Amino acid sequence: MTDEKKTCHDECCEEETMEVITITLEDDSEVDCYVILTYELDGKDYIALLPEDADEILLYTYKELEDGDLELENIEDDMEFERAAEAFHALYEDEACDCECDDEDCDQNPETCECDNHK
Repeated sequence: MTDEKKTCHDECCEEETMEVITITLEDDSEVDCYVILTYELDGKDYIALLPEDADEILLYTYKELEDGDLELENIEDDMEFERAAEAFHALYEDEACDCECDDEDCDQNPETCECDNHK
Protein backbone atom coordinates (compact mmCIF):
# COMPACT_ATOMS: atom_id res chain seq x y z
CA MET A 1 0.00 0.00 0.00
CA THR A 2 1.28 3.43 -0.93
CA ASP A 3 0.14 6.70 0.59
CA GLU A 4 1.52 10.21 1.06
CA LYS A 5 1.87 12.24 4.24
CA LYS A 6 3.22 15.69 4.97
CA THR A 7 6.23 15.45 7.23
CA CYS A 8 9.75 16.60 7.85
CA HIS A 9 12.48 14.64 9.59
CA ASP A 10 15.27 17.10 8.97
CA GLU A 11 15.60 20.54 10.56
CA CYS A 12 17.14 21.81 7.34
CA CYS A 13 14.18 21.22 5.05
CA GLU A 14 10.73 22.66 4.74
CA GLU A 15 7.75 20.41 5.34
CA GLU A 16 7.30 18.15 2.35
CA THR A 17 5.09 15.31 1.22
CA MET A 18 6.72 11.91 1.58
CA GLU A 19 5.56 8.61 0.17
CA VAL A 20 4.46 6.13 2.83
CA ILE A 21 4.23 2.39 2.32
CA THR A 22 2.96 -0.31 4.63
CA ILE A 23 5.25 -3.29 5.06
CA THR A 24 4.57 -6.62 6.74
CA LEU A 25 7.33 -7.80 9.07
CA GLU A 26 8.37 -11.39 9.69
CA ASP A 27 6.03 -11.59 12.71
CA ASP A 28 3.10 -10.55 10.42
CA SER A 29 2.79 -7.12 12.06
CA GLU A 30 2.33 -4.17 9.73
CA VAL A 31 4.35 -0.96 9.88
CA ASP A 32 3.88 2.29 7.98
CA CYS A 33 7.22 3.54 6.65
CA TYR A 34 8.36 6.73 4.95
CA VAL A 35 10.24 6.12 1.71
CA ILE A 36 13.48 8.00 2.31
CA LEU A 37 15.35 7.06 -0.86
CA THR A 38 15.36 4.57 -3.72
CA TYR A 39 18.57 3.94 -5.61
CA GLU A 40 20.34 1.48 -7.86
CA LEU A 41 23.64 -0.18 -7.05
CA ASP A 42 25.39 -2.90 -9.06
CA GLY A 43 22.25 -3.57 -11.10
CA LYS A 44 19.94 -3.98 -8.08
CA ASP A 45 17.28 -1.61 -6.82
CA TYR A 46 17.39 -0.63 -3.13
CA ILE A 47 14.93 1.21 -0.93
CA ALA A 48 15.57 2.99 2.37
CA LEU A 49 12.57 3.13 4.70
CA LEU A 50 11.96 4.89 7.99
CA PRO A 51 9.20 3.40 10.16
CA GLU A 52 6.86 6.11 11.47
CA ASP A 53 7.59 5.37 15.13
CA ALA A 54 11.30 4.59 14.86
CA ASP A 55 14.59 6.31 14.18
CA GLU A 56 16.43 3.50 12.41
CA ILE A 57 16.53 3.22 8.61
CA LEU A 58 15.60 -0.13 7.07
CA LEU A 59 17.30 -1.16 3.81
CA TYR A 60 15.82 -3.66 1.36
CA THR A 61 16.19 -4.67 -2.25
CA TYR A 62 12.96 -4.27 -4.17
CA LYS A 63 11.20 -5.07 -7.40
CA GLU A 64 8.27 -3.12 -8.77
CA LEU A 65 5.46 -5.49 -9.72
CA GLU A 66 3.17 -5.05 -12.71
CA ASP A 67 0.35 -3.77 -10.49
CA GLY A 68 2.63 -1.03 -9.11
CA ASP A 69 3.18 -2.68 -5.72
CA LEU A 70 6.68 -3.23 -4.41
CA GLU A 71 8.13 -6.60 -3.51
CA LEU A 72 10.75 -6.13 -0.78
CA GLU A 73 13.50 -8.62 -0.02
CA ASN A 74 15.86 -8.67 2.93
CA ILE A 75 19.54 -8.18 2.14
CA GLU A 76 20.98 -11.46 3.40
CA ASP A 77 24.63 -11.03 2.40
CA ASP A 78 26.67 -8.94 4.89
CA MET A 79 29.00 -7.55 2.21
CA GLU A 80 26.07 -6.53 0.01
CA PHE A 81 24.40 -4.88 2.99
CA GLU A 82 27.58 -2.91 3.80
CA ARG A 83 27.87 -1.69 0.18
CA ALA A 84 24.16 -0.78 0.10
CA ALA A 85 24.43 1.07 3.44
CA GLU A 86 27.53 3.00 2.32
CA ALA A 87 25.81 3.97 -0.93
CA PHE A 88 22.71 5.09 0.99
CA HIS A 89 24.75 7.28 3.35
CA ALA A 90 26.66 8.86 0.46
CA LEU A 91 23.48 9.57 -1.51
CA TYR A 92 21.51 10.77 1.53
CA GLU A 93 24.27 13.17 2.58
CA ASP A 94 24.17 14.68 -0.91
CA GLU A 95 20.43 15.32 -0.51
CA ALA A 96 20.41 16.08 3.24
CA CYS A 97 20.48 19.84 3.08
CA ASP A 98 18.36 21.60 0.54
CA CYS A 99 17.87 24.89 2.33
CA GLU A 100 17.88 27.90 0.09
CA CYS A 101 20.42 30.14 1.77
CA ASP A 102 23.12 31.79 -0.32
CA ASP A 103 26.05 30.32 1.63
CA GLU A 104 28.03 28.20 -0.83
CA ASP A 105 29.42 26.03 1.98
CA CYS A 106 26.07 25.36 3.64
CA ASP A 107 25.92 21.68 2.66
CA GLN A 108 29.55 20.99 3.47
CA ASN A 109 29.91 23.09 6.63
CA PRO A 110 26.54 23.64 8.30
CA GLU A 111 28.26 24.69 11.53
CA THR A 112 29.72 27.76 9.80
CA CYS A 113 26.62 28.55 7.74
CA GLU A 114 24.80 31.62 8.99
CA CYS A 115 21.31 30.61 7.91
CA ASP A 116 18.78 29.64 10.59
CA ASN A 117 18.33 26.11 9.24
CA HIS A 118 21.24 24.67 11.21
CA LYS A 119 20.77 26.21 14.64
